[in-house]
Amino acid sequence: QFLYQVPVGLASISPEGDIRLLNAAGARLLMPLGGGRIDDFWEIFAPYDAGLKALAGAPSTPGVPLCEGRRIEIRPDGSRSQQWLSMDLLRLDEGTLQACFVDVTKSVLAERRAREALQEKAQQEGKIEIITNVLHDIGNAATGLGTRAARLLAEPDWPETVRAAQLVDFANTHKDALSAALGE
Repeated sequence: QFLYQVPVGLASISPEGDIRLLNAAGARLLMPLGGGRIDDFWEIFAPYDAGLKALAGAPSTPGVPLCEGRRIEIRPDGSRSQQWLSMDLLRLDEGTLQACFVDVTKSVLAERRAREALQEKAQQEGKIEIITNVLHDIGNAATGLGTRAARLLAEPDWPETVRAAQLVDFANTHKDALSAALGE
């Protein structure tokens, strides 16, 4: 009853994929994937992880995991939404493999949201850094321009500026005479 009630899918499998023993959680997870058939483990997972069957054929020492925490994405179709399973596969002896699998969809979605939030935060920080650098550069340019303008205002009038001002005064004073001689 303990193995039957455990909330993790457990299966005893032959190297060929025949499911010999399966607990209730395992049946609940595999039934929709196998279209109601749960006799060939490799056939059930072939559309989602073709390399899983190859693990069973690889030489290994009994008791050493063939895979641990292998994430298998179950793509959505008309009858189910996207799902992720985590799979541990262990060779018990030459004729028996043990599979332990659990639905990790909530964890994967939470990880994805956290990763997207971190990426968005990094993008915002990058934008702020760019804006800060641009404002700093503008501030430097404005400070330099202000300093140069203050220096120019503090300098005595240039002779050319004095002559230009005298010419403007002359033109304003003799506007009527110049207009009569030169025209408007």
